[in-house]
Order: sequence, then C-alpha cells, then structure tokens
Amino acid sequence: MHIVTAVKEEDGGERAFNLTLDLDRLEKEDDLRAVRLLVIDPVSAYLGSTKGGRVDRNSAGDVRSILGRLAAFAARHDLGVVAISHLNKSGGRRAIARIMGSQEWVAAPRAVFLVAEEVGTGRRLFLPLKNNLGPDRTGYAFELEDKIVANGIRTSAVVWSGDHVTISTDEALAAAAKNVKSGAIDFLQRVLSEGPMDQAEIVRLAKEAGLSQKNLRTAREKLGITPRKEGFGASGKWVWVPAGGATVLKLVVNNEAKTPADKKEAHGGADDIGRNVDQPEESGGGSDGADGDDVA
Repeated sequence: MHIVTAVKEEDGGERAFNLTLDLDRLEKEDDLRAVRLLVIDPVSAYLGSTKGGRVDRNSAGDVRSILGRLAAFAARHDLGVVAISHLNKSGGRRAIARIMGSQEWVAAPRAVFLVAEEVGTGRRLFLPLKNNLGPDRTGYAFELEDKIVANGIRTSAVVWSGDHVTISTDEALAAAAKNVKSGAIDFLQRVLSEGPMDQAEIVRLAKEAGLSQKNLRTAREKLGITPRKEGFGASGKWVWVPAGGATVLKLVVNNEAKTPADKKEAHGGADDIGRNVDQPEESGGGSDGADGDDVA
C-alpha cells in the first residue's frame, strides 16, 4: 500500500495532489505496474485549488471531464478506481440525489454504492445505488472489528456477513433518518427531565452524542421546547424550557409550629419562596438577543 500525502513543488514547497494536474506526473514518477486499486478519499479534497486547475464539483462538465481522465488512467494501467464522496444533508430526498455535487458523480461511473448504518444492529450496509456491471438489487452487510496486526499495531478490519441484503438505498437512508430523529427526541427528553438547561450545554452534550444542530432543532420543535433568554446584555444566556415548563419546587410547611411566632415565621418563609417560584424574573428580550434558533 502506498499513500500519496503531497506533491513537491520546484521551490521545495508542498501542496495537495490535484487530479487535474498530477495524474500525468504520477505516471511518469511512479511504477504503477503492481498497483491494482486507486482509492481517492474523499475525491472532493483532490479537485485542485484556486491557484490553478480547480474542478467545480457542482459543474456537470467539470465532473464528467475529470472522471473521463480517471477512466482513461485506469484503463492504461489496468487498475480500478474507487472515488469516495459524502452525502449532502438534504433529508427526505431519494438516495441518488444525496451525493454531494453534480449528478455526474452518479451518472458517469459504471457502479455507485452507498454505505449506511443498519438501524439497531451496529452493522453497515453496502448497497448498490447504480450498477452497470451486474445486478443492482442485492447488497451486503459488514461490521468493523478491532484487530492487532504485525508489530502490535491496532487497527480496524471489515468482517462481512454471510447473508445478502435486499433493502433499497432509499429505505436504508429513511430508516437512518428516522432513527436519528427519535434519538434526538430521546436525548432532549432526558437532558431536560429535571427542568430548563443552558442552551450552550445542551449543544455541547448533543455534539458528544453525535447529533447535529439540525437534529437538535428538529427535535426541539417537535417537543415544543421554548428557548428563553435569562439575564440582560452580554451576561445573559439562553436556556431551553421543557414544554411543561420549569420544574416546580414543592415547599412543605410545618403546621405543627408550637408558638404563634413560629407559625408566623413559617408562613412568611412560604410566601417568600412561593413568590420566587411563581414569579420568575422577566426575560431579557429586546434587540440584544437572538431568538434561540441562531445556535441550534
């Protein structure tokens, strides 16, 4: 295995490999006879820079041109090319429309596969999104396991399952999206179970739990959670209040006070605390605060 980390310039500097400029250089400077597979991960990182030779991943012409050059390169050296991309965040759309950039990333290659998590099992699904080389109805499943290889190096290994998977790419993404939504709802219900919480702390905990701000905002709206400003100016902060409101403190008054003075003192204390609970401080609204949607 060989990894191309950078391209050296004539002035001694280094830059990222550029698929537009450097394929010819790779052929001239490296012996590719033993190479059987070229992996580009992610392909968007090697499309060039503004200094020259940049490919616009949203341009159909640019994408088809660079994929054509890659196909010719693979044919000359009798090797395969795997270009890895990511999904866009447009939920609710068909899987084929979720590939980032131009649709040529899907239309031009001979085969396109989608990797998605299988809800509830921990397995990953390897599903055909398009396949001009064979059947496109059957996928596979695999798991990642920790392995110790030579010299005690710890790494991950792919362990394929023996069964075939017939779920479609659209169904797999829909199930994953539904699982994320329900997970975000469960998360908010849990962290707000004891009452309002600082918005910044909620966002921090959600990030640690693998939830995006969009997931969090959708769950917040679903649960009817209200962002509320506490304090004024720079010292103020946003808190999220559960739909049922803040947790109400229950005060138990000792009605067995032995003297009228004791009873009066107990009654006065109840009035003071009750007033603090029943009449919260006014929110600091106005023009110096956002509405809560700015962060999540």
